[in-house]
Amino acid sequence: MDNPVFEPAAPLSLVQPEAMKENTSSNQDAALRARAIDLRERGWSNPRIRAELGLSGWKLTQLLQGHVEPKHRNLANRAKPELRARALDLRRQGWSYDAIARELTVSKSSLSLWLRDLPKPEKPYPGPVPEGRAMTQKEWEEHCEDPASTRRRQVQQESVRKRSDDRAAAAEVVGELGKRELLIIGAAIYWCEGTKAKPWNRNYRVVFVNSDAGLIKLFLRFLAAMGVEKDRLGFTLSIHESADIGAATEFWAGVVGVGAERFNKPWIKRHNPSTVRKNVGESYQGCLVVQVYRSTELYHRIEALAKQVMDGSVSG
Repeated sequence: MDNPVFEPAAPLSLVQPEAMKENTSSNQDAALRARAIDLRERGWSNPRIRAELGLSGWKLTQLLQGHVEPKHRNLANRAKPELRARALDLRRQGWSYDAIARELTVSKSSLSLWLRDLPKPEKPYPGPVPEGRAMTQKEWEEHCEDPASTRRRQVQQESVRKRSDDRAAAAEVVGELGKRELLIIGAAIYWCEGTKAKPWNRNYRVVFVNSDAGLIKLFLRFLAAMGVEKDRLGFTLSIHESADIGAATEFWAGVVGVGAERFNKPWIKRHNPSTVRKNVGESYQGCLVVQVYRSTELYHRIEALAKQVMDGSVSG
């Protein structure tokens, strides 16, 4: 009987290194996968994870295979709190999305989630000049400006220049108003904006109400030209209850040149939430009511002037 022939076993030195290499690689992949999943669940983006772990896109995809993304109720909360806070701060300072993305190395899609509740700046700041750009800060800002914004700015500047020219031309045409011009203009504006007697209510009182400070000043000049002294004038603020009544009183007191103590008790308009009002905010000062006491004779004089102006006839 022939003795069996045994093949010599491969030396351990030829097999063991391969097995050890595979085992080490598997352990490294497991550690990388755990690290990648942890970063992903903390809200890191794939590009950021690749940069952190030094991986290729293909390798990261392999490591994350089978991983189920958690459902975030608000994706904006996935960012690092300090990163999101910095983005909010820069946006409030007027930075553009592009500038914030460069500064913080985040995507604009992330910024749109974090910053969507903030208003868009009127003129977004493009950030400091990036490295490699041979530009001044002003040149960089002009370079980044949207063409439509540039056009709007040019139109606005042209409009400002045009209005300035128009005012200069108007000043030359109007010149200094004399007493005659004041009487004509004052009677006309009173007949447009002042209270008038009606057939069913013959109340001959001079009461002028307006929200335009310039028109109020012109009416007071008219009254002075008519010989009305200031001690015959009463001032009353008419304003919504939701406004700053004290500040509005001080504003109108400055317009008419008297102390706030000279004002009568204000007329308060009750707030109606169902009404959509445009005259709100800090610029809303209500209306000023100018009353002339003992004004029956004055009313008839104003009426005569106004009707003469409207008739357009001049007595010989």
